[in-house]
Amino acid sequence: MAGFVAHAQDSLDFTRFKWGTPLSIMQDRFTLTPIKTKGVTWRYASNVSFIGGVSIDDCQFEFTNGEFSGIAATTPGKKDSQELVAWLMTRFGPGENREPLGWQWFQNDTHVWFDMARSGEGFLYWYSLKLQPAREK
Repeated sequence: MAGFVAHAQDSLDFTRFKWGTPLSIMQDRFTLTPIKTKGVTWRYASNVSFIGGVSIDDCQFEFTNGEFSGIAATTPGKKDSQELVAWLMTRFGPGENREPLGWQWFQNDTHVWFDMARSGEGFLYWYSLKLQPAREK
């Protein structure tokens, strides 16, 4: 993401794309299919099944005004969640431990946060701070 593009080997590694990349450039590569809209932000289902070599159940991409602005992903269980947290720590450092089972990282204009349920499933949110739409009051 902006400031830290990965040396990706996996063609489905979204981290090689900078925030603001147009939907038209990413749509075919990730088989993006629209599933939800909220204002100027659209969410798309994708064909991504691994992040950092870790298996995930679901990975949805967000585009704000047609520009890549984030992803939301889930892990299937505790082992995958622990592996994803370890990968995030190697990539971003120790981060902030928000709760016993939650971490977050801020780097440049990127915010990453990961929460693990007691049952082991994990929820990853990785998004651009600059491309988030203004919240209505």
